[in-house]
Amino acid sequence: MDSLMSCDRHCFFSQIPELGIFIVGSPAGRVGVFSLYYTRDENNGEPQYVFKPEYLLPFRSGNETEIAGGPNERLLGVAVAPVQGMFDTSEDIEVPDQEGFTKPRRWRLLMYYMDHTVLSFELSKRTVGGSPSLDDMVV
Repeated sequence: MDSLMSCDRHCFFSQIPELGIFIVGSPAGRVGVFSLYYTRDENNGEPQYVFKPEYLLPFRSGNETEIAGGPNERLLGVAVAPVQGMFDTSEDIEVPDQEGFTKPRRWRLLMYYMDHTVLSFELSKRTVGGSPSLDDMVV
């Protein structure tokens, strides 16, 4: 998989508006998780919205910045859904944790490969309420 052919371009995608993210995958075996980022233009103060890459999956266990090898097969699909038991509306399941912050609903991301390997990741935000910071995304 040294070079990307036209059939290896990004073709799998999903979104989780509740978390403010979208997911883009490639048959080459990688998935990017992007979040909506808001800032103001320094020159005129106009709001600017851009998507910021948060994670490139799969990554090494314990090191989110190091890309793992993953299966040497083509990625056949990507799926996202709330973690089992979290189909209720997000307002119904938020409970305070030890610090007094509420925990939002968790989502599961599945990556399915040609050799039947399935990689699973859980996605959520660290806190609910106020304006989330850039480091609020948890995988």
